Amino acid sequence: MATLVNPLFRSFLSDATVYKQAEQFWASEVRQLLQPHGLTHHPFYNNQSGNGQPIADGNPIFDAYVPERHKLIRILQYDPADLQGALFSHYTDTWPTPEMDPDQRPHPTDPALRDAPIPELVISLYLTEETAAKARLLLHQWLVEDKEVGEG
Repeated sequence: MATLVNPLFRSFLSDATVYKQAEQFWASEVRQLLQPHGLTHHPFYNNQSGNGQPIADGNPIFDAYVPERHKLIRILQYDPADLQGALFSHYTDTWPTPEMDPDQRPHPTDPALRDAPIPELVISLYLTEETAAKARLLLHQWLVEDKEVGEG
């Protein structure tokens, strides 16, 4: 098995305190990215099991809906002890809002988008300084610049 060099939050899947630190890392990164541009965000996915316990498996480690852009982001962080595949990848998808419970639909800044599909950027990574930098750039392009991003 290959070993990941200098992973951040190495024990995040086995230590609840470290998991919380990894979540806070992403929350801070996204807040610092969005606030200077007047963009807001809030969680989209339910990360709790039926009994209310948090699901702390890194899928996702962080997610957000940005109403000013009517876009989602989802970050999947993998266990650095189980290195398989690419260190960093991403793709886009959409949530078909007409299939959602009307009470669960997000509220975009532009009311005309209320029933429009929600574009989503999904980033999968083993977290290192280098992959964090790639994620920051991609999130900036997707949310601040409001650009489409291809798969990678």
